[in-house]
Amino acid sequence: MKRLVSVLTVFVLVSAPTIAGIWTLIVPQYQARGEIRVGRIIPRLVFQTEDNGVIPFYDSFVNTQVSLLTSSRVLERVLDRPEVRTTQWFKNPATTLLQRWRGDVVPPVERLKDGLSVQARPQTEIIDVSFTALSPADAKLIVNTVLDRYMQYVGEYSNAAEERLYRQLVEQYNALQSQIQGGEKTYTDLCAALGTDTPQALVSARRLRLDEAEARLTELRRRIKVLTSDVNQVSALDRTNVQSRPAAGPGQLPPEHELARARYEEKLLSEEYQTEQAQFNELFERAQLLEKESRDLQHKRELFDAIRQRKEQKDIERNVPGCIEILASAEVDRRPCNDHRIACTAIALALGLGGAGGAAILTRKKKLH
Repeated sequence: MKRLVSVLTVFVLVSAPTIAGIWTLIVPQYQARGEIRVGRIIPRLVFQTEDNGVIPFYDSFVNTQVSLLTSSRVLERVLDRPEVRTTQWFKNPATTLLQRWRGDVVPPVERLKDGLSVQARPQTEIIDVSFTALSPADAKLIVNTVLDRYMQYVGEYSNAAEERLYRQLVEQYNALQSQIQGGEKTYTDLCAALGTDTPQALVSARRLRLDEAEARLTELRRRIKVLTSDVNQVSALDRTNVQSRPAAGPGQLPPEHELARARYEEKLLSEEYQTEQAQFNELFERAQLLEKESRDLQHKRELFDAIRQRKEQKDIERNVPGCIEILASAEVDRRPCNDHRIACTAIALALGLGGAGGAAILTRKKKLH
């Protein structure tokens, strides 16, 4: 009987403090889980654009979302929420004995990142988000806040990028519209100055007149050359024999008179040709300017049509929901996660039994001696 009492005493002395320490020091933690769905296809309302349809490099896109969920930009927003700051997790951070001895203070952002688990579920469009805390209510609140702040950040970032692109699109739209209006006025003024909107025909007619004037001037100069030769011959005859000079026919002027009249006609025709040449050059420059203005105006109209079409597509597609959504809010497991108290208690009982058995054996050996 005494032996049994001794064994039980040793068993209780060994097991009871250990089990008490286990159930006192080891605090159970609870895990909350939420889900985010990242669709492979960005939906569209009417138009197929580069902003919707199948996401290229989908795996990289999902990995980017996983990184965003654990980024400081999102986690700092989570910690800014008043309801998170009032949780026991935030106000009473769990620390180890070594951390207490060293006086280490882990920033809340690092503690949040350490306790947060974000993983893309293989072969699905789902990202699992979980958080472990001593309080199930705290774990659930933090997971839901992470999901909410992440969706807010993604929405703001996407809206900011869309707004920036749309603003540039509107600026280009208004600028081109103003340039087209100015170009149309310039084109109208040039057409009015030319008296036609088809300057090619006018240039061709003016060129024909210039060519005719040049041909007459060339012919007149050839005639002057012949008359000059005739006058020189007559002068040579006059010097040798005045009586041998041929008399002018009825109604015919002497060669020197014809030469003088031809030279006068050449002067007038040359002035007319120069005037025609200047008018042709001015007309040609205006026609070239009108043609250039027409090409520029056509190019701006084509570009404006493309921007207008893009703007209309943006106006319709910009409010279509994105491909990222919260699939499931946080849910907390009823049982603690990684609860080792039962296993440690069993080990403590085994150690107590081992100690009691050892004590019984020692007691028996003493009696035998």
